[in-house]
Amino acid sequence: MREKIKLFAVLMFAIAGFQLWAGGSREKSGTGTFAEVTDHRGRQVIIQKKPERIVAPFYILSNTALAIGCRDIIVSGDGGKSGVRPFIKEFAPELAEKPVCGSAKSLNLEALASVNPDLILVPFKAADQLPQIEALGVPALVVEPETMENFFSYVKMLGKAAGKNKEADKLLKFYNEILSDVAGFIKGEAPVSVYMNSRSDALNALSPKMFQAELIKAAGGRLVTDDIKDTYWTKVSLEQVHKYAPQVIVMAAGAKKSGDLSSKKEWKGIPAVDTGKIYTFPSSVDEWDSPIPGSCLGIIWLADKLHPGKIPEGYLETKVKAFYKEFFGKEKDIKSLNVE
Repeated sequence: MREKIKLFAVLMFAIAGFQLWAGGSREKSGTGTFAEVTDHRGRQVIIQKKPERIVAPFYILSNTALAIGCRDIIVSGDGGKSGVRPFIKEFAPELAEKPVCGSAKSLNLEALASVNPDLILVPFKAADQLPQIEALGVPALVVEPETMENFFSYVKMLGKAAGKNKEADKLLKFYNEILSDVAGFIKGEAPVSVYMNSRSDALNALSPKMFQAELIKAAGGRLVTDDIKDTYWTKVSLEQVHKYAPQVIVMAAGAKKSGDLSSKKEWKGIPAVDTGKIYTFPSSVDEWDSPIPGSCLGIIWLADKLHPGKIPEGYLETKVKAFYKEFFGKEKDIKSLNVE
């Protein structure tokens, strides 16, 4: 029965006049080209008309889409593991009622077909499903924003694909102004050694190839785990953390309270633990350490932790208010976001 539903959905796409598109390698004759973009797999993707129904299947992708004005054309729901994310509840609650079309690792083809999209954003880890996705006859962009460069290119890619170039440029300008400001505030300061762990395990260490490593550098930090070869969180021993001897420990958004770590005897002797310099990225609404627009605020927050007194008083508060008002249409402040 499930296979029949899939087949019926694909046939409905064909009847509706969708054209088969295969990784940009074939361009069918039609009404012309609205946009042509290159995704993170290097695929040339042709979009024949301005999208009106976009699938952004998980938080990292939908957050940026919302920031550049795609709220009214997102047709997929939030696929958070623990239900609807606080960010969605706060800034786009209607997405909680839309079909969940996948996650960071895979897409639900039946759900995709059911929402009748005209642009699909595909998480990099789900790229092996491209043949089935392309069979729907809908342009699909593979996105992998795990570096600062890729995050910026995703903003521009989506801006071009969705006809939101001005909005994308405005977001990038805001982000780059913060990068420039912070660099000026901490100019001349020695980099502070930082160890960062995942939300689930204090011994899951940050890879230097991850987005968060670039946030740390931008905030005036030096990642002590730059010897890790993997591209994701990597298990290390407590003995190794002692050898790293970080001045500051930063925990990923959503991790347990830092006090849980500082109370453990086996962690004593590590400079960051002995001095109480253990911090957790804010996450009550938005995860400031993720490859999303709000990470620019995470850079300010972290720079203030690493270099106390160097970030002007009130600077973070001002940027927080401006950011959420400008890009999500709702003013927030540090207190309402539980930023410590």
